[in-house]
Amino acid sequence: MFMRLPPVVLLIGLTACASSGASSHEDAPVVACQVPVASSPQTWRQITAEGFTFCVPSTWRQSGANTFRGEGGWIRWGVGQYRPTAIATTTVNVPAGQLPLSAGRQNRFSESIGGSIAELWDNELEGTLYTGAQWTRPSVYLLGQSTSQAVRLQQLQVYRTVRFTMK
Repeated sequence: MFMRLPPVVLLIGLTACASSGASSHEDAPVVACQVPVASSPQTWRQITAEGFTFCVPSTWRQSGANTFRGEGGWIRWGVGQYRPTAIATTTVNVPAGQLPLSAGRQNRFSESIGGSIAELWDNELEGTLYTGAQWTRPSVYLLGQSTSQAVRLQQLQVYRTVRFTMK
């Protein structure tokens, strides 16, 4: 029995060392958000991306190279023009003489964020909420998906914390 204990301990030690060597925003020291976040009782932390920074609630966790997840949703970011990879379509059978019910809502608007104009969207389709922000100069985007109005509002707050480090 004692002969098996050292290999198990060694395996646990090697697994811990291998997982701690991965590079991520989680490994970086937590930097408090330098941008005021309206009506948020929780603390936010600053994330540094390629050419810009933004803030997320401190409870959100990194999930991949350019994605953060919070309870009930996620955001992703990138450099360049956002290009949707899929287009959702809905087929609705409407009896003759009746108007179709709306399958969702779409809202697009512009705001000055981080010293540049951003095109924001806040859409809903079949109970899923989609948000996003696109800047053309510099060309950066953030987008998100959630199932709750509270997370949707948090995502829009995240987009409003973007600050550019280069122009």
